[in-house]
Amino acid sequence: NGVGFEVPNGRYLEVRATLLGDGRVSPVLHALRVEGRNLAPRIERAAPTVLRIDRIDHTLELIGITGADDPEDDPFEITITGVKQDEPVSGLSEDDRSPDAIGIGEETVWLRAECDDGTEENPGNGRVYVIAFKAADCWGATSVGKVKVTVPRMISAREVALDDKDRYDSAKDNAVAGIQTSENETLRCAQGDTLLALSF
Repeated sequence: NGVGFEVPNGRYLEVRATLLGDGRVSPVLHALRVEGRNLAPRIERAAPTVLRIDRIDHTLELIGITGADDPEDDPFEITITGVKQDEPVSGLSEDDRSPDAIGIGEETVWLRAECDDGTEENPGNGRVYVIAFKAADCWGATSVGKVKVTVPRMISAREVALDDKDRYDSAKDNAVAGIQTSENETLRCAQGDTLLALSF
């Protein structure tokens, strides 16, 4: 009857149709499956652009997320939603700086190249950052995931950072002079794209 409606992906409709022919009326019940074209971006292969930061000089390293894609090739964007680390954000040494993550809410994030040296009796074991992100396509379908970036205590190919499983907010005290974040533009689908396709 021309009235618009929406059906979630994977649900079924039952449509009763009336076929007229040879002077007879024949009611027919037909099942339609709604095939959603708004599938969320795939993040199974997502990885940080830098797996490990091989220096400890308290500077910042720019990290992005790579490896995600969209099954329908819809435009999508990555947003960093948070960063945690397995060491305290401040107070580790005289040269320690904070915050250790800058850029929450952006497409990329800056992570600080530092970790706890520990003591002679109890040496540190490196730092592990856990970056949380979401990938959203232009229709609003969203996937969320996490990737890890490590900072080994020593610059050596054999040295690895161990995750202590403690979690501290890397972006704590994120009010840093001179650091500005840009406003995210609204992601839009191209005109003419269709959201749903019916097959029967």
